[in-house]
Amino acid sequence: MSGNFNNFLGKLASIIQSINESMRKTIEIKERMTNGTHETLSALHEITANTNSMNSQLQNLDGQIDTVDKASASIEKSIQSVDTGIESQASAVEQTTASVNQMVASLKNVSNITEKKAQTTKDLVSVFETGKDNMNDTRSIISRINDKYDKLCCFTNQPACYERSNRSGSCR
Repeated sequence: MSGNFNNFLGKLASIIQSINESMRKTIEIKERMTNGTHETLSALHEITANTNSMNSQLQNLDGQIDTVDKASASIEKSIQSVDTGIESQASAVEQTTASVNQMVASLKNVSNITEKKAQTTKDLVSVFETGKDNMNDTRSIISRINDKYDKLCCFTNQPACYERSNRSGSCR
């Protein structure tokens, strides 16, 4: 019996030793799991903080995008206004150009008319001078005819001629 008891004690010591070894391994595993859980929890907190930071940055970016969108709409309205102004100015320039072209054409027409009137006036002065010379020539011819008539009257001694000759003094 003592052999069996020793055998029993040996097995019991072996079981206790095995239980101690299992407990030691369990404590190691528990410590590793606790450390892993702490690391996982720490990483989870870091991921949550990063997610919150990214969410905040996304909200900030969304606000900036809204601001840029509003600014773009304002710029687009300004560009449309400038385009409208440019079209209006282009139309005004076209109308002004057409008016200036009409004025230039009118001035050319007035210039042509003035040149024609100046030429007509020169021609008229020339005709007047020619007419004046012709009248002077005609007057001279009529005067010579009158002188010859008066002489003829004096020569024929007719009473009607005599009165006329006395007035002109051609029979004396």
